[in-house]
Amino acid sequence: MLRILPILLILLNISTLLAQQYCESRPSTNSYFSDDVAAMISEVILNGDNYNINNSTPEDTFQIYESYLGQNADITEGEQYTISITLDGYASGQGSGNSKNNSGAKVYIDYNMNGDFNDPGEEIGIVPYRTSSTVGIPELINFTVPSTGIYGTTRMRVVCQYTNPAPQNVNDLNFIGPCDAPTGLWDQPWFGATHDYTVTINPLNPYCES
Repeated sequence: MLRILPILLILLNISTLLAQQYCESRPSTNSYFSDDVAAMISEVILNGDNYNINNSTPEDTFQIYESYLGQNADITEGEQYTISITLDGYASGQGSGNSKNNSGAKVYIDYNMNGDFNDPGEEIGIVPYRTSSTVGIPELINFTVPSTGIYGTTRMRVVCQYTNPAPQNVNDLNFIGPCDAPTGLWDQPWFGATHDYTVTINPLNPYCES
């Protein structure tokens, strides 16, 4: 019975995660933009304590929103981790490595498991807008898991966008959010992608500390 209990708790956490209603996140679905060179997330790597996220997206994959909730990394409160994000560009028939419509990105973790990414500390890092010399190059983000007293399975979201709204008309990371999903034909972001992954947060084991 004692061996079965942890398995039941894991299944309960996964069921709770699947039932959680997270906001929509994607770039424009206007075919005017989807037929052009598209920004994409080509690789996400997060090495956990026992389980890792290691996802490479084929260069011929046009992305808008991708659910990778089957990939799970387990992390422990108070510990530091590094996530590697690679942003690229893809155009039909051209392959990856395009430098047009380059994106920047943000990474979020729903630490308190309340179904959003709006709470303090849940934006864990940024990827600066790519250039012709940095597109396709991994960006490393170091982060420390906060001690919230809340443990179990939750969601990590990676959002890349190309957006330069008027009147600034510049690529500003401040315009990137976890819940952008334009409905108008010309609403931004025009290009980008969103990936969702699973993260399991574990309590710190005091007996493992030196």
